Amino acid sequence: MLTVYKKNSKLTILFLCVFALLLTSCNQEVPNERCNLHISIDSNNLLDKSREIVPIDDEDIIVKYALTLEGPDDETKSIELDESTGSIDDLAIGYWTINVSALNANGTSIATGQKIIYLTKKTNEVEVKLDKLVGIGILKVDFQWDEDQVVSDDVDVVCTVASEDGNQVEKSKIQITNNKNTENGRSLIVGDLPAGSYIVSAKLISNDVCISGIVEPIRVINEGVSLGTVEFLIGEKANHFSLNIIPNVMLPVSGKIVCDTENPKVNQEFKLTFNADALPAGVDSSTLKYEWYCEGVQIADANGPTITTSCELGKHRFDVIVFNSFKGSVGGTSFNVETTR
Repeated sequence: MLTVYKKNSKLTILFLCVFALLLTSCNQEVPNERCNLHISIDSNNLLDKSREIVPIDDEDIIVKYALTLEGPDDETKSIELDESTGSIDDLAIGYWTINVSALNANGTSIATGQKIIYLTKKTNEVEVKLDKLVGIGILKVDFQWDEDQVVSDDVDVVCTVASEDGNQVEKSKIQITNNKNTENGRSLIVGDLPAGSYIVSAKLISNDVCISGIVEPIRVINEGVSLGTVEFLIGEKANHFSLNIIPNVMLPVSGKIVCDTENPKVNQEFKLTFNADALPAGVDSSTLKYEWYCEGVQIADANGPTITTSCELGKHRFDVIVFNSFKGSVGGTSFNVETTR
């Protein structure tokens, strides 16, 4: 019995050693495979400065990009890029959410974009589009006019401000004050405007009569002040006219307006036509929409590139606003007509 006991003990000890070895081997962690990422950021001229009334002090210029990456097992990375391209190493395999924020020289975020991607063992390439303007800003427009052409003690400026989708800003938020720089002027001030494109319409009223009107596209940026000056035209001529449509996700569209009659007569019909230059990729002339104005008053049913109209004797200003389906894509220009007998 003693010999059998020793033999069984040896077998038991050997079994326990083998089991412990296997258990230790199973508990060893297998190193997670890692990968690399090449990233490019597509701002697509999101903040192109082709308008006259834009944020001051280059507040709409992107100087760097802040990236936050969230991956498997709550792994996160935060980096900054001075350029729109860069590489990120040592990332876990799996799904990652990439958030990009465009920063100006003040460190203010003015636009964002997001991308969700599955990363593999190979070197991965991804493009993140900036497609959202963020934050709020301030708009200020100074209006001026020729004092010799108005009754100074009976003059007023009436303004409306509307977003690109046509929603008007509440009148209670719109302030119109005397311009401190000149006796013949008013200042339009609107605060807490969400970043984006807006259309400002203004009329100059003298003796209860509208004697001039303008329509201007404006851009507002987060924590920025969009500042500009507009002069009401009262019976003056302009030989140059042009149109810039400034989308926030693509290159701007440019073009010009032509009139089919060199010297229109009183109440004689003439045509004004907007002709676009070479359009950037993704834009087709059939997608453009138009609004035409005369002396700041919208012309009914004038929603195409060409309008047929006539004028009474005198000098008149026409404005056109052009839209397309891309966010922030609003542009405008004016054209002056003088009719003769």
